[in-house]
Amino acid sequence: QRYLDNKPSQITPERIHRLNDIGFIWDAFEVAWMHRYQELIQYKNDHGDCLVPQGYALNPTLGKWVSDQRKEYRRYIENKLSHITLGRIHRLKDIGFVWNVLEYKWNLQYQELKYFVEMNGH
Repeated sequence: QRYLDNKPSQITPERIHRLNDIGFIWDAFEVAWMHRYQELIQYKNDHGDCLVPQGYALNPTLGKWVSDQRKEYRRYIENKLSHITLGRIHRLKDIGFVWNVLEYKWNLQYQELKYFVEMNGH
């Protein structure tokens, strides 16, 4: 980090290159986020949506992670300190991530009711 901030550091471009050659992980948080993101993609492939329950028995960590993404997004749109980035928001949107589950479910039920009324006239 010091090297990236142009502060005195013992790391040289040659050392960076050598570390990269052996697959050194520079940002463990990003690697962890991407791991959960890949799990979410697999969940979507298996279930057809990204609505992972918070208490998802097969992968409780994924359920918590999905809930955390929604919380971080709310903080982001409220201009509060948040750990979600614009890149992460775009990645999640690209796979159909639902930011507000209650609103999403209400809209689904509304569409079902609307269809029922159209079909039955009442």
